[in-house]
Amino acid sequence: MAKKQSMNIIEAHIDKVFLVIAAAVILWVIYSSLIKAPGVEFQGQTMSPTEATLKAVEIAQNAKNRQSQTPPKLPTGSDLGDVNFVDVPLFTSDNRTSLGPPNDPGQTKKRITQPVELPAITNLADATLGYYQTVTYVPDDQGIDQAKEIDFVSVEATLPLAQIKSLFKAKLVDNPQVTIPVKFNEPVFVAVELQHSRLLSDGSWGGWESVDRLAIDPMADKKLNSQKSSDYSNIELEVLYEQRKNPGFQINVLQPPAYAMTDGSAWLPPTEKAKKEKEQEQEAQRTARPTRVGTRGPASRGENSPRGENTIRGEARSRGEARSRGEARSRGEARGMPPSRGEARGMPPSRGEETREMPERSGRSMAEMEEGRGAPIRPGFRTPAAVGRPGIRGAVVQQSITEAEKLFQNEQIKIWAHDEGVQPGEVYRYRIKVGVFNPLAGTDRFTPEQKNLQNDVILWSTYVVTQKMVRIPERILFFPKPGSADQAVASFDVYRRHQGRWYNRAFSVTPGAVLGQVSVPKLNNPTSTTPIQIDFSTNATILDIIPNCTHWYRSGNAMNSIQATDIIVQLADGTITRLCADKRCWTQQQKDQLSGVTKQIRDTQG
Repeated sequence: MAKKQSMNIIEAHIDKVFLVIAAAVILWVIYSSLIKAPGVEFQGQTMSPTEATLKAVEIAQNAKNRQSQTPPKLPTGSDLGDVNFVDVPLFTSDNRTSLGPPNDPGQTKKRITQPVELPAITNLADATLGYYQTVTYVPDDQGIDQAKEIDFVSVEATLPLAQIKSLFKAKLVDNPQVTIPVKFNEPVFVAVELQHSRLLSDGSWGGWESVDRLAIDPMADKKLNSQKSSDYSNIELEVLYEQRKNPGFQINVLQPPAYAMTDGSAWLPPTEKAKKEKEQEQEAQRTARPTRVGTRGPASRGENSPRGENTIRGEARSRGEARSRGEARSRGEARGMPPSRGEARGMPPSRGEETREMPERSGRSMAEMEEGRGAPIRPGFRTPAAVGRPGIRGAVVQQSITEAEKLFQNEQIKIWAHDEGVQPGEVYRYRIKVGVFNPLAGTDRFTPEQKNLQNDVILWSTYVVTQKMVRIPERILFFPKPGSADQAVASFDVYRRHQGRWYNRAFSVTPGAVLGQVSVPKLNNPTSTTPIQIDFSTNATILDIIPNCTHWYRSGNAMNSIQATDIIVQLADGTITRLCADKRCWTQQQKDQLSGVTKQIRDTQG
């Protein structure tokens, strides 16, 4: 007894401690190995062996119960009724289907992997431009047609149709390396891209901007929603191809209609317009030329005029001088010289300041050219349909499918595009390209060198820049009145083009005032009984009036000096210029502008 009392508490109960530890270890092994053992995969789930065993027993019991049930009786004989039997092909390796989820064939891209080299799209040629102005009718908010004056530019180019067809045939049809046929193996033209660039005040060119199609163009609302093949299914691409390959569709893309001219004549592409103008000019010269030169008889004079010969010769000399001035101005613009902003801004006589080279004669008379306005006047050209009345935005007369098919049989055809987004007084240059439907869109058949075209619906040619530029005529001009200015007030003649006609009004302004306002013109339209209101606002501010300024002018071979008043004017674009009030010190451009405008006013007023 004394010995047990001498032992401490640990020594006395050591055997019990070992028993507790051993029991805990045994319980932990049983729990982790049998009850909560991880790592058993069964039917896509991770569970313990116990849970897996119980699940397997349940599945086996369900299978046993299904086997013990009586199978359903199959229909025989008359029990089948009116059943439509379908032949099912035998199962072979060719018609084996995937066990995965079914795919929508319309949304699945074709997986044809044989590489095919696409043909390059040949560039357009002979790009040129023409300027046009007309009056059209646009419905207002109440749906009532209102006359609207429109300036627009047409850009024309030659499409090498036969060459592009030949390239497609060689690459996609006759190529022996193409063992899997290409479904879309013919060129289908789906777009024409026109861009313009504006000449800036510092003499440099602005960036290129895309041009929208005219409002009357039937293709204006049929532009592709996207040019990426990834945005279309295969079925959508096939529908797109079938729509665009229609000859009537393609001809409206390549040769869109233009506004009818104010005088009711048919619009002509730039080259045809230039030829017609040249023929008219030559005809006018032949008409003005006297029958016999150097005689004093009636044949050499104007009808019922004793001074007819001198009048005719004077008119011919004036026309020659005007043409010389026009050619000199055109050569200056062709060298890239911007229009002078230090002069009174405005429109040159009737045809606009367009630089162009007269094409060679076609050898065909205008009567032959204008025969049948809806039909082509030469291979590769058709006269575009005009709208209902001069300039109205009405139903467009479509080219017949037959005529379109005939047109596409030519070696090359003329194509064009129009730009009505131009501003008066600005100078523009243009570039144009054509787009063809990508025959491999939606497939994986691209060569490594053409992988960058894999997601493109359209294959484009390279841009072709026109060698000419055009200055859009001003719609408002102003000139200081000679000898009418002093330090207190300056007088101007302001001219405004309104709905195809020129009107003028005189204004007196003081320094700090803006020139022009809405007013009744000096001479109204003689066919109208109601006075009209014309907006003569120039947005030009008179900054100062400086009297007794010395100017030099040429008179024959001598240079003479005069004292005249100068007027300092800030134009609408912020440019500050100095105008002389005496016409003798005007530039030749100012004189030509005033002469051209006053002539048009006289012509329209009879």
